[in-house]
Amino acid sequence: MNFYRDLNYKVILIYGIRKFIFRMLLLLLPAISINAQIGLTLSEADQESLTLKHTYPSVNDIIVRYGSSVPLNEEIVINNCPAPCSFQIEDLDPASFYFVEIRPASNPGFVLLDGYFSTSSLSSGEIKVYFTREIDSSISTGSTSDGNTGEIIESTVVQLINEAQSTIDVTMYNINRRPISEALSAAHGRGVRVRYITGDDTSNSALRNPDVPFPVLEGNEGDPLMHNKFLIFDAADPNRCQLITGATNFTEGQVFDDYNNMVIIQDQSVALIFQEEFEEMWGSSGTLPDIGNSRFGSSKTDNTPHQVKVGDIWMEIYFSPSDQTSFQIDKQLRKAQNDISCALLLLTRNELATALLQMHQRGIEVRGLVNNINDTGSDFSFLQANGVDIWQHDEGVILHHKYAIIDAISDVGLPVVITGSHNWTTAAEETNDENTIIINDATIANIFLQEFQARWCETRPESTCRLTSIDETQIQHSSLKGAYESNGSVLHIFSDRSFDASGFALYDIQGRIIMGSKSHLSFSENGSTKVQLPRLSSGVYFVKVDEKEHSHLIRFVVGL
Repeated sequence: MNFYRDLNYKVILIYGIRKFIFRMLLLLLPAISINAQIGLTLSEADQESLTLKHTYPSVNDIIVRYGSSVPLNEEIVINNCPAPCSFQIEDLDPASFYFVEIRPASNPGFVLLDGYFSTSSLSSGEIKVYFTREIDSSISTGSTSDGNTGEIIESTVVQLINEAQSTIDVTMYNINRRPISEALSAAHGRGVRVRYITGDDTSNSALRNPDVPFPVLEGNEGDPLMHNKFLIFDAADPNRCQLITGATNFTEGQVFDDYNNMVIIQDQSVALIFQEEFEEMWGSSGTLPDIGNSRFGSSKTDNTPHQVKVGDIWMEIYFSPSDQTSFQIDKQLRKAQNDISCALLLLTRNELATALLQMHQRGIEVRGLVNNINDTGSDFSFLQANGVDIWQHDEGVILHHKYAIIDAISDVGLPVVITGSHNWTTAAEETNDENTIIINDATIANIFLQEFQARWCETRPESTCRLTSIDETQIQHSSLKGAYESNGSVLHIFSDRSFDASGFALYDIQGRIIMGSKSHLSFSENGSTKVQLPRLSSGVYFVKVDEKEHSHLIRFVVGL
């Protein structure tokens, strides 16, 4: 199997120069709308094929050249393929990266468009989400996190290290947790190749006194930060590979005190994309770093695939400062159809603050939490003064997240989570080494929403912090249970006794009443009745049933 690492830096550099020139040309052509999105994009992928779409105008017959190594020896000719036009490349290898060029058949020496793309892998695609603090699982649509304590996070990391069989690659801004460094040293001792990259401006006390036995590279010297926090396990094995990313540094405060997240993905394509980034900084694919070939910060190139399909879930992966990450975050924010929730250590990047404000002005529900609100260039006061529902999260420890959740409250729009090490700052965009992952999945978005809701309620009065305007604690004390029947939009309500109710009301997850009635509901001797509801879209709903002196609350989920 030929992996992308076989491509030499010369081809990568040529691709980067072409892309830079192409973007500059777009800026110089005011007649071309930015929404036209002229380019070559991945629209479908599986383990053996890629479906691509080109949107280059004024071309009909094209030549597609592709390959996983240099030179690009594979070629197909596609006639009558004017933009937008989709085409498929077949007979490819799983979890492999391909460089693709589009040339006009009339002038095959000229490259119109090019890009790097990854096939899907043979891995399970399992995604696990962890937080360092408790979450609000009352708004779960069926799934919740895999752990909500620092103890669980650290033990999970140590377990993965102990289970690694061949390779472990680590990039970590700072570490003082010796259980993790000792596990890495033990892995090295049993023959696992351990490579470690860190920043040059942090104490990293767990790597010293005594010094660890595996090679450590300190990168991005000076003010720029090697700010990544990711680990790659057994990347060459589709069944054992794992990728850890998120916001958590391996320090006592970050793991056990501060608010942080960690995501684990069992997918070889994802692991290999992160390995390419690692080896660009490491300078080689070998055990020891090649200092002369090592690249950090602004010296790096945009040299990895960005779209990958993990099972049925599309992900996007970007590394800073080479991949225009803030532009990609901005693009996701502007796709919101209903809601945006973001929890951020810092917010000083003006374009992202502008996106939040403009989405608020368009009627999108924007909620924000920021830890540092007084840093130079902070956009917090600007947003708050313009009506955005944004608050400081000041609970005595650090809100260290860098995540945004889009369209997770209702089924309007496509739910998305953005997370990683990338603070919403200019330093993260232009000088630091960072990673960002965008996950297009309703379940993962809801799990992050559970975390956000818990943090949101720490900053707001209980009466105003809830997604719903009704008291969800009634669910725990209610003797009523509900079962929704989608075929016919009927809610079956079950009770342990017979009684007459004086009315009911139906609410969505935001506490907005959908329907209400003062009609009597009679529970039969077996304690059941049914209520005809309007047709409901996917989401979480509540029915409030009124009895003489108190009310019952029933929570149910539709279509998720």
